[in-house]
Parts: sequence; structure tokens; C-alpha cells
Amino acid sequence: MKHFLIILTVLWVASASAQYPAGKEVSAPSHSLTRDAAHSIGIHRPTYKLGSTPINDNCSDAIVLTVHPYGSCPGLSTAGDNTDATQANSDICDITTSQIQDVWYTFTTGAEYSAIITLNPGNGMSDWALGIYDGCGGTAIYCIAQPIGALLFPLQPATTYWLSIWSNNDYGTTGEFDLCIEAPPAPPANDLCSDAVPQPMSVGDTWAFTGDATGAANTENVAYNSVWHAVTLTEPADLTIDLCGSDATDLLGLFYRSIYLTCPPNYVDRVWAGSYDVTTCVDDRLTLCYAKLDAGTYYLPVAPPIEAGDGYIMNVRADTYGSHVPSNDDCDGATPLIVGATCDLINYLPECATQTLPAIDCGVPDANANDDVWHSFTAPSDLVTLAVFAHSNGFSPVIDVYSGSCGTLSAYDCVDAAALDITAQLNLFGLNTGETYFFRVYNGYGTTPLDDASYDLCAVEGDEVVIGLEENVNTERLGLFPNPSDGNVTIQVDPRATVVDLTVVDGSGRIIVKDTSTRASGGSVVWELASVLSSGIYIVRVDDGLCLREHRLMVDR
Repeated sequence: MKHFLIILTVLWVASASAQYPAGKEVSAPSHSLTRDAAHSIGIHRPTYKLGSTPINDNCSDAIVLTVHPYGSCPGLSTAGDNTDATQANSDICDITTSQIQDVWYTFTTGAEYSAIITLNPGNGMSDWALGIYDGCGGTAIYCIAQPIGALLFPLQPATTYWLSIWSNNDYGTTGEFDLCIEAPPAPPANDLCSDAVPQPMSVGDTWAFTGDATGAANTENVAYNSVWHAVTLTEPADLTIDLCGSDATDLLGLFYRSIYLTCPPNYVDRVWAGSYDVTTCVDDRLTLCYAKLDAGTYYLPVAPPIEAGDGYIMNVRADTYGSHVPSNDDCDGATPLIVGATCDLINYLPECATQTLPAIDCGVPDANANDDVWHSFTAPSDLVTLAVFAHSNGFSPVIDVYSGSCGTLSAYDCVDAAALDITAQLNLFGLNTGETYFFRVYNGYGTTPLDDASYDLCAVEGDEVVIGLEENVNTERLGLFPNPSDGNVTIQVDPRATVVDLTVVDGSGRIIVKDTSTRASGGSVVWELASVLSSGIYIVRVDDGLCLREHRLMVDR
């Protein structure tokens, strides 16, 4: 069974009236804990009694645990057993096709901003997981499958939480276990940004900051517990920050994506990373890029580790100003786009882009243009349609079109896809035939998606986007049936496809189901959604890596 950590920080779903969130500092994956791609769509089924249930089988009967002083665990562990437990919480953050057997505890934090929890499985237990909730029957804050070692969970001080320990029968069996909670150690010396000593840096300089953020607090009210370092650029430069060689890096997203211009830090005076990746470091640790920074002092936060006691290494390098931006970061470098009869998709990845112009209010306020890049097209007629298809739910595309030349641009038209999620389409009427127009594309969310920051775009003559298909693909195969259906459908895809990205969107633009790793075989995918979809009309988006399509699906039950 794979080991996955899911952190809940901000849950926000785009709808027809949605606005962009104020800004998510750390990544916020889905609230469902998933052990295996094959079980990414689960069914909660009624449970049954298995004999004499534990006294803490329900959250209302949770056993009160003491948060011990740091260093007390596992010596002061409490013995537990979920052998005859039933599934007490219908909103538990796991997915099962059989059942979950959970028992419940509650604890109250002290003055600290985190707690360390050690769960050691014992006799008979072959699957174990834990979840921390903000109340009995409340919302999951953390969910983790098969935790190993002493794990650090950032929490609020003087707050009561509920803790669930369970086994998922899809993966293993129940049994005995030992559970222990302890306070974190005293905060590190650089817990406050005011404790960070700025390191002077000029182009060509590198610096390695090291430490342990285990006891970090959130006294400065940024999005996450943190310790701080700082650099002072003596000249304009690009900054590259990586965590190569760091034990403390969590590749599922517990990291900061912005650096701050002030101390104390605030949400206004900060710079978002233009891109990041987990391929530059040989150990798959994180690398972030901040381009075109002015001379001055920048404050660099580091989040605490998952496993208590893991140290960090944060390497900072100053490179030549603008050396990391894409060639079309500004209007003068706009990438020409050919207007075709069909939508011939071009893939683009805006790595380490910077803002050219502030974000526009194109019907959805609070967008952010920190990653805008530029394209251009020459109008073959008075009507052209632009389309952008993002590859991640974390990318909500904005298309902003201008007439004139780069030095004297005039706003022409725009579309903001916040209500449409990952697809933006803009019909441009009244164009001057033969005139060149410039447009920029950016992610209105302001943050770079962790999974895939690229998108596909095209320009089509006329008012309809038709996704281009290679001639050797039999388009009659590329359908969805039965339709109407009870929610269980077969989707035909390109015969060469092996993995398909499938999304179901309801009439308001809200994503109902997202599955990025569905296996295709022989040109088709079988998707069982009868337990997920109620009666209604949906749009099914299909990306088989070779073509993007949308199907209208009617569910009639």
C-alpha cells in the first residue's frame, strides 16, 4: 500500500459566481485520501457489527488523550485496538469498496502551534491510518495512510481536536496499536523573520541555509508554521531556491511558494514563484524560480518537516536578471500563433514567467497575472476564436487580447475562466483582416499548479473550436455510450492512448469527478460513476494525451 499524505488548508470550488481565492500559500490537494489510482473513485457502503465494539467506536465516545511533554513518546503511549470497530463517520477521509473500521480519540493542544503524533501498529494490524478533525463529525484537517515514525502536525494552540485511527479493509486488517501525542520542542532560533540575518548576495553567489523547523510556530500569521532566512540582493537578479538533499521536503506540497518583501510578512508584499519542479534535484526535491527581482531584502520561509526532527537544506542562487524567464515573457517576444480551420493544439509551459501588466477584471475579480506570457496572431478574417485548455485544476486560464503595437496596446477583449475552470474560449468579433493582435495568457489563481503547469492553446477562424484529429484516427470511435445512462459509461479514446485524464463538470461549472490516471485499453475506458452522479446533465472532458474532447452526458436514474 502506498503512503500518501493529504493536507487540507483551503477548500474552494469554482462555480458560475466564484471569485479567485485571496491566495493559497501552500498547496491544497483533494480532501480524499487515496492509496491507489484504481480506487480513486470509491463507494462508502454501510458497515456492520463485528462482535463487541470498542468503547470509543464513535466520535461521541472518544477517549481523551493527554498531550505529553516533548520527548515523552513512545514511552507514554496509550494502547488501542480497532479489531471490532465499525465505520462511525460517513465523512471519513478515505475511500473504500468494503468498509473502514475506526476508533476515536480527542485531545487539546497547549500553547504550541503543533503536535507530534506517533502511531505504532501492533499485533494483527496490517493497515492503519489516522485523521485529525476539527470536531466530532467535523471536517478533516489531516489524513494520512500508514504513518511511519513521529509525525508533526501544525495545529492551532489551545484547541480541541478529534483523532480517528482506522483500518481500510480494502488494504489490510485491524488490530492492536500504540498511540502517543507530545508537544513539539521549543521553537528554533529563527522562528521569527526578525531573527533571520540577511545574507548579502550578488549575481553568481550561492548560499546554503540549514536547520530544523520541527518546533516552528505561526506567530506571524502567514499560511503555515515557519522558520525564516533572508537574503539581500545587492543588484537586480533572478533567484533560484532548491531543497536538494533535504530530508524535510514533502513532495506532496508542504512548502511555501512565495517569498516576502517585509518583516513582519504580509500577503501583499510578496513574490510568487514563477515556476517550480521536482526534476532539477537528483533526489526529486523541490526547486523554485523567482525572476526579475529588484535589489533589496527578501525573507524566505521554510515549513516544518512531516517527520519530527528532519532537518532541511535550502540552497539559494542569484543569477543574471531575467535569465530564467521564457522568451515570450513580455509583449515584444510574443510567440506567433497560426490561425487554422480547426484547433491545432500547441502545448506551452510558462516556466518562471513574470507579470507584465496587472491582472484585469474580466468579470471575475481578484485574479493574479504574475505568470503572464504573450502570443500573437494575424487575423485572416473578422472573426477568430482563441481557446486555452489547462492541464490542471490549479490553472484557471485568462485570455487578454490587445490591438495595436507592444508599445501602444489597446485592450480589445478578454475572458476569465474562473467559472469555467480549466478551459477558456474567446470569440473575437470585428477584427481587421490582416492586422496582428497580441494576447497574453495567465493563471488567474496566482499560483503555479504542482501537478502540471502547462496548457494547450489554439486559434481558429470562425466562432467554434473544433479539436483537430490526426487523419489516421477513426473519429467515429471517439464517443461516449450509453447516453443517457445511469452514470456507468464507456468512453472511446485514441487507440494509442494508455492513460486518460477524465473530468466531470456539472451545469454550474463545478468539478464533480477528476481522475488523472485512468487506464485505457484497446481504445476505450470504462468509467463507473453510478454511485457518484445524480440525475442531470454533465460535461465529460477527455484528454487522452493525443486529443482533447468534451461529451455531453445525461444521467437518468
